[in-house]
Amino acid sequence: MSARRIIFATIAVFVAATASAQDRTGGGLLETGFTVANEAFAVRCNSAIAGCLSADQDTLDARQLEGYAHLVADMAKRADAWLTSLGFPTSDIERLDGRGLIRLETSAISGAAGYVTAHGGGIKSLTLPVGNAKKVFSKDSVLPTRNNVFLELDAQTRERLGDLAYDINRFYFGHEAGGTIAHELLHTRIDPSFDKLWLNEAMSRAVGNAWNIKRGFPKKGAHAMRLDKPFYDNSMDARGFSYGYGKYHFLLTVGLSTGSPDWVGYLSKFDKMTNPEMSGMDYLYDRMPPGWAFPEAFPKYLAGMNILVPRGAKVPFKWSSLKAPDPTWRQFETEQDMMFTEIATPEIRQGASVSDHHDIRGSVPAFAADATLLDRTTLDFDRRLAEHDRLVLARISVERAPQPEHLRLIFEHEVIDGLKHSYLTLADGTFDAGYVRVANVPPTPDDATSFGYILRVGFEPVEIEIPTCIEVGRTAAIDLVGFAEDEAENLYFLASDNVEISGKTITARVPGPLTVTAVIEAHKTRPPTGSDDPRRHAWPAREVALAPSRVASVGGCSCNAEDVLSIANPRMMGAVDQISRAFDDEDSTSDAIAALVPAMMGAELPEGHSTGHMSIVAGGRSMHGEVCADPLTTRNGRDTSILSLYTPSVPTLMGSFDGFAVAHEGWGGWPPNATATLHLELPVAPQNLEAGRTYPTKLAGLQRVGWFPIFSAYEGDFHDFIPYQEAFTGRSETIFPQVIAGTVTITEVTEGRIEGHFLVAGTGLQHDVHHSLRSGTEDTFEQEGTETGTPVRAAGEFAIAIPTRSTRLLRAGDFFPTARRGQE
Repeated sequence: MSARRIIFATIAVFVAATASAQDRTGGGLLETGFTVANEAFAVRCNSAIAGCLSADQDTLDARQLEGYAHLVADMAKRADAWLTSLGFPTSDIERLDGRGLIRLETSAISGAAGYVTAHGGGIKSLTLPVGNAKKVFSKDSVLPTRNNVFLELDAQTRERLGDLAYDINRFYFGHEAGGTIAHELLHTRIDPSFDKLWLNEAMSRAVGNAWNIKRGFPKKGAHAMRLDKPFYDNSMDARGFSYGYGKYHFLLTVGLSTGSPDWVGYLSKFDKMTNPEMSGMDYLYDRMPPGWAFPEAFPKYLAGMNILVPRGAKVPFKWSSLKAPDPTWRQFETEQDMMFTEIATPEIRQGASVSDHHDIRGSVPAFAADATLLDRTTLDFDRRLAEHDRLVLARISVERAPQPEHLRLIFEHEVIDGLKHSYLTLADGTFDAGYVRVANVPPTPDDATSFGYILRVGFEPVEIEIPTCIEVGRTAAIDLVGFAEDEAENLYFLASDNVEISGKTITARVPGPLTVTAVIEAHKTRPPTGSDDPRRHAWPAREVALAPSRVASVGGCSCNAEDVLSIANPRMMGAVDQISRAFDDEDSTSDAIAALVPAMMGAELPEGHSTGHMSIVAGGRSMHGEVCADPLTTRNGRDTSILSLYTPSVPTLMGSFDGFAVAHEGWGGWPPNATATLHLELPVAPQNLEAGRTYPTKLAGLQRVGWFPIFSAYEGDFHDFIPYQEAFTGRSETIFPQVIAGTVTITEVTEGRIEGHFLVAGTGLQHDVHHSLRSGTEDTFEQEGTETGTPVRAAGEFAIAIPTRSTRLLRAGDFFPTARRGQE
């Protein structure tokens, strides 16, 4: 086709193959064609040009072609009046007896459903192929009823059609021909230069589709949008048609979003687009609705069209509404996706327990967007960890852009404020980390430039900590460790009925177990690939149970005898009673132990017990939780201060150790059935401790020489034999210290209390033991294990009471006298 003569064309979806016709007078064909008209339009079929059948011949083909001409005149009259009502410029269509003239011919452009030809003096001719008539009067379609046939036609047209109206395929005429006629009529009203062909076709396709939608018909099929190319891309596809067709949906979306009349009314402000000082992009900057100039509208459009329609997508697609374009792929189009010629899909892999980031190089032309799909992301994790220990913050940002003010970051359905985005997720192997688009929207068209950038995708392990105990009537805050609240807007919390929760604040109401659940809303809002709806998809949220906690009565949250006894292993208590009975001791040893627990904890001291928090990293694991903190103690020489931090355990209070002496599901946030103990010695007398000072520290008592472990845990089953520690099948782990030292920082000293934090590190020995029942026996138990050197790190915070009078506490195989308040 000649670009100098044929400047606008509509791609045919339904053009029938037409037989060649010759001008002749025999066999029912006449030398001249025919013209039909209404008060606004004349439709002329001239046999000298197109071999039109004469209306005087009473043949089906002749009647169909004349009927089609009447339908075209009817549709053109209504569509043209609609365009005028929206304020579009007057038409330059050629005239016949004062009417707009539409020609029916054999198509001069292969595959075109209609086209407009520009002539001298600004006159334009509009041509439709005669082959369209065979589709409008298709014998293969279900015959419509009288009501829906006549729904749009005026009385004069109905009268002229007669019974032929019952052969109309209403969908093909209303949808295909109707949209085409409105499309071509707009071409006769605007007159942009060839460099704006892309915008000319985008506007005309938008108008044709709006005309269809207004009358209850679906939009015509979309072309590849190629949004990673400059929006003003004026190139042609393999058949010579403008890629501007694909941009129509952007224009319709702006109209829908701004309430423009019939979605395209605002386009009338573009006038004829003949201003030589304005480029096509100038119109999208200067003539758009308020707040919807291209720098604002394009990112919003990308966010709304958060969808993948890959090459080879199959029907059925039911996108008959304005919400999405109909992805009718053309065989000659080679784009990877309906919206982008290419989408980057980098492979990312990292361990969930480390902070790391991955830099992806990208580039983006002006007035375009670069797309990256992060669906090949893997976060490797330790499957032994509970879900609340696998929380990860994802960070996505644009880096190293020479003009960052030109860029917008779009993540899924959101236009991000700035060039940084983050969300909370759960390490769970391979997952889809999101769909990212980076749009280059310069402040003005004159500022346009293309440049490269770095898309940085990182993942950091984080924690969510809840108080291990809250007393009735008190409030406590959920602690976000490693991230801020506004960095994880997809996170909220639920809690058990014995508390009230608002945001991160918990108010305790009724004693009992406390369950807090972190609800992580899906960061991905994109619908499944191939979906027919681009709106937000309701992917299920992940509900992660946080570490166990409890609500206690007033005063019940200090480490006390109730805590010790509540997690004491029943097998331990039962075993000591068995031993008592074996020696004919009528008194219950377990009852005696329970009675002694308060004294062993120093409970006769008026200040009661204090508390702290401790974390331990060893053996490739990270554990943490609440600990009890003894009143401040010292050694006999009283030139040292001793800090004792531990989880409740009867043997610990008796100066010994037994890792099997507890049984719990996660007391204070520790792993199930865990025991943690740390005794620290500072080379300064209690009365000389000063706020703001940091002191060296080492382990105290027999823990210093490795006799007492700092951590143990087990999982398995006990059997009804003594000693109960040996009548066990399962697994146990114990970490003994070797050389460990560090510092203690005192942050506050009052008359009866010191507060601070500590950090110690060094080496230890990890014992992993497998406990089993010898095959073929019922009471012979075996142990097989390994001893492995491991780095050890412990840190924590404490608030420790300074008593008013002295007692002695047995810890780690040694007696430590308590420091006395005010003692010199």
